[in-house]
Amino acid sequence: MIFFDIIGHAAARKSLCDAVKRNRISNAYIFCGRPGIGRTSLAMAYAAYLNCNGRTSDDACGVCSSCLKIASGGHPDVTVLKPERAVIRIDDVREMIRDCIYPPFEGNWKVYIIDDADRLGEGAANAMLKTLEEAPARAVFILIAGSAANLLPTIASRCQIVELFAPSRDELLDGLRRNVASTDVSRADAAYRLSGGLPSKAFKILKGEDISLEKDLWEELMEHILSRDPLRALRAAECMQVMAAEYGDRIEGIIGVLDEVCRRIVRNTIENAEGPSAAIAISLAEEAKAALRLNANPQLTLESFIIQLQLRG
Repeated sequence: MIFFDIIGHAAARKSLCDAVKRNRISNAYIFCGRPGIGRTSLAMAYAAYLNCNGRTSDDACGVCSSCLKIASGGHPDVTVLKPERAVIRIDDVREMIRDCIYPPFEGNWKVYIIDDADRLGEGAANAMLKTLEEAPARAVFILIAGSAANLLPTIASRCQIVELFAPSRDELLDGLRRNVASTDVSRADAAYRLSGGLPSKAFKILKGEDISLEKDLWEELMEHILSRDPLRALRAAECMQVMAAEYGDRIEGIIGVLDEVCRRIVRNTIENAEGPSAAIAISLAEEAKAALRLNANPQLTLESFIIQLQLRG
């Protein structure tokens, strides 16, 4: 994983590269944003850049022994700490602290990536704080979190915060076509809509790993919708919830499914001249999306969408 493989985040990538070139590398960062947006991927790419034996001004080479080891997860100086339970335990943090006092084994920097740092337990967070207060030389800590506000203020104040945002549609489509072999424009565009703009979700969709592309489930959903039977609304709403269940941001996932439902209704109208009205479907979907963004109950919102679609469409 190098910066070239990252979709979007151009400003963050430039800032990180500039810090290395100016020798102003921070000992601690918080990469924050929605899950699935590429936070951990960017952290791994930065680890590769810090330790690359042949880096350019804006990227690691991707082919030296250091880059290959980081890509395979076998670099001795790059550690990823993930919570195995509900919280990150203090014992896991203590083990990392014991290791970080030693110099890098073969690279330029020791890099510690703490995934889901929002889940640091109280003891683990306090232990982490003590390390950040007197960070060892040649050690970089990257905390992955939804928001810096989810961490202790004392920890956040000792870290450089890197805010990450969803890539634009063009950035995501370009990245999908570049990184997934034999991806045509229509498939990439469908993955973009269904993913809610999340690169990791879009990749899963294109590779057939995401439940929202399962043919049987889509066929079941559209059968319920096209039946024009309000009693089947509950099952249709259930299908939509299942499709969105794995999204990092559930509401955006549901919105992506709503958009795809409308697209399929438009296509059905063109091909068969029957079924719910495309115009009404789009109008109802926009109302549902607006309600969801105002924290309306997802289940009730979806049931209302399906029933209104079947009654008015």
